Amino acid sequence: LFDRWCGAARQGRYLTGQDERAAVVGAGIAKRLTVSVGDEVTVQVVRAVGSEDGEERGALSQRRLEVVGLARTGNPEIDDRLVYVPLGTLTRMLGTSGPNEIALVVDDVGELEAVRDDVAALVSPRGLEAHTWYERSPTLKSLIETDSQMGVIMLVLLVVLVALGVVNTTLMSVLERTKEFAIMIALGARRSRIFRLIMTEVALLGALSVAAGAALGGAFELYGRLHGWPIEWLTEQDLSDLSFSGSVIDPVYHSALTPENGAIIICGVYLLFLLTGLAPALKAARLRPVESMRRK
Repeated sequence: LFDRWCGAARQGRYLTGQDERAAVVGAGIAKRLTVSVGDEVTVQVVRAVGSEDGEERGALSQRRLEVVGLARTGNPEIDDRLVYVPLGTLTRMLGTSGPNEIALVVDDVGELEAVRDDVAALVSPRGLEAHTWYERSPTLKSLIETDSQMGVIMLVLLVVLVALGVVNTTLMSVLERTKEFAIMIALGARRSRIFRLIMTEVALLGALSVAAGAALGGAFELYGRLHGWPIEWLTEQDLSDLSFSGSVIDPVYHSALTPENGAIIICGVYLLFLLTGLAPALKAARLRPVESMRRK
């Protein structure tokens, strides 16, 4: 991740285990200080613990470090304020014996709370705390929940539109062939046969539509998974520095549809086809031959 941030600035590299007097500077700070890779900066902190050398707690501690890279996270709150230095150098300056905060990245978001509880059980006896990202940034959590709710609303509207389209197509097909169905019934065709005929047409139409939609949607999903969809395509603004509530937002949206969800969508749409085809099929099966043939 840090290497990608340095790559985004296209200047220098990130810190390595061999660096002692090196620093990676946020792109915003570097711009204000007019420094670049190879220059030196003075990093100054307030000591958290006193030292045996006579440096008291609260005293200023400073080091002269060489800038080995610039970092661009896309978040001005980070790029304009932070400087990355080796952990050993920072602990000596602060007088502490280790990091003050550790961030963990989990592979499955569903296990986030379980991981937090496990970590809390390990660190609580030492007087430390463990928090999830949404406990640290409730505003961002609220935004994501609102976006999810809007997604559900859009899905419901999409389902309604699909249902109306199927009903309209099937009903128009039935109305155009009303006299044909009436003649079939008058000649002795069973009403159940008319019903099965309409439902067979709906089933075939649904199968072809779902297959075509799944193929097209699968192609879009594969492209989005491999290359991503730049959000900038939807706006003329530069979103390379997009952030919210202190969190960086990737300006490229990557698809992540699971096979299980894909199967649910396909089966759900096909079932919707069959259910919406019931009304036109029942209407055709209940035709009265004499009245239907009199209509123009």
